[in-house]
Amino acid sequence: MRRIDIAIIVTLVVVIAGAIAILLYLARPGSLDHLPVQQAALAHTTLSLYVPTSSEATSRGLGGVEQLPPDHGMLFYMSYTDHPSIWMKDMLISIDILWLDSERRVVHMELDVAPDTYPQVFRNPIGTSAQYVLELGAEQAKQLGISLGSELVLSEPIIEHLRR
Repeated sequence: MRRIDIAIIVTLVVVIAGAIAILLYLARPGSLDHLPVQQAALAHTTLSLYVPTSSEATSRGLGGVEQLPPDHGMLFYMSYTDHPSIWMKDMLISIDILWLDSERRVVHMELDVAPDTYPQVFRNPIGTSAQYVLELGAEQAKQLGISLGSELVLSEPIIEHLRR
């Protein structure tokens, strides 16, 4: 082989290895780096919300996440208005779980839910429908003054993104 052919092969191997390393880094358990972050307001506080963009990301949720910065959370849009269920599978941190109706008002809260509650399932009570579920770090709802009836204010683009 000529020297140029070897250089091309080595370059291709390095580029492919780098691409694989980046994909593995982004797909690691507990990584939220690959998810879009949208700003929203709740109880006079700006929140940075991770938005799952695939069924896999929705199923994984915050599973494997070792820490969640203050004023950060994950927002799930449910295509049906019913009783969305949440469990703590693969969770490493305690969280506050808030269910919001189609007007994005808090209709139910489960606070400081610990990972060791798995496989218990949490859902909003019968008689209250929810279209969104918001997960925050444990005790964030209390610290931010979130209560039943608090409204999550979203920008129009995030609403459309969630409904895809």
